[in-house]
Amino acid sequence: MFFRKKKKIFIRTKMTKLVQKSSCANKCNCVADCNCPPNPCNPSNVYHDMYCPGGNGIESCSTAGSCGSLGCKCYMINMEVSSTPAIITAVGSPVVVTYRIQNVGNLPLCGQILVCDSKLGKTVLSDRRDTFLPVMSIVTIRKTYITTVEDFLTTAVNFRSRAYIHACGVNWVRSSNVLSNITIGGGDLDVFATQVVGTVANTASLTVTFSALFATSVVPVTGATLVLPFPAALPDDAVITVVSGNVVVDAVARTVTLSAPTLAIGASNTFTFTYPTEPATTYNWSGIATTTTFDPNQANNLLNSTLVIPALP
Repeated sequence: MFFRKKKKIFIRTKMTKLVQKSSCANKCNCVADCNCPPNPCNPSNVYHDMYCPGGNGIESCSTAGSCGSLGCKCYMINMEVSSTPAIITAVGSPVVVTYRIQNVGNLPLCGQILVCDSKLGKTVLSDRRDTFLPVMSIVTIRKTYITTVEDFLTTAVNFRSRAYIHACGVNWVRSSNVLSNITIGGGDLDVFATQVVGTVANTASLTVTFSALFATSVVPVTGATLVLPFPAALPDDAVITVVSGNVVVDAVARTVTLSAPTLAIGASNTFTFTYPTEPATTYNWSGIATTTTFDPNQANNLLNSTLVIPALP
């Protein structure tokens, strides 16, 4: 008896991976084109803090105050805003603002995410018009703001922001208003002066003190400089003698310059020099000190010191 050996037959099959496009229509069943609102920053426009389509009705769901209450299906977002660095000390400083937007509802969202920011204006956060945001998912995007002169008229740069996104269709959902701020880090320089008649005949001394005020300084004072023109009555050949401090006398320009590279918060620096008081008359030294750091209170940078030398009878 003969047996025929059976042949094994192998059939190759080609497997095809199906990729679903992340589009507004596929993910959210949007009936609109997911365009941004004309002007979400306009407070007269109406947008939903929480939108609950169908089901128990919008009123009962919204009154419940949270998605899932009363069996509602709702669209809702939350936003957190942070900004760095914590302190800025100069105009033109870059501030990085981070927006962290989360879908805290129980329905997926999709569309173009926008933020209305008091400093950055209306800014589109998502590059795609069909950005998909599943339930509890988070999208984080950063924008840069450059500080201006107007920012330094106050003590802080405040960012007031609110996010917007489509709730599939013509309805828009918005977050609550969020406030983030950056401290204006100034060093408050105070200038104080005294004049007294010198121990040497026909001389007087001027002592100037620079102080970085502890209560009103956030950062050290840097680059403090005060230029004092010679009093009008002082002769061109007058000899000015430096007693202490970083004092530079320029006889040609007829100026005395005082400078302190750095003053720690609460620290002081003293400068003293003497000058001749002939003829007997009024000697006035005056000038305004400047700093390289932002000074929140420049009113106390002014020096105006007068010494009257009476004529002998």
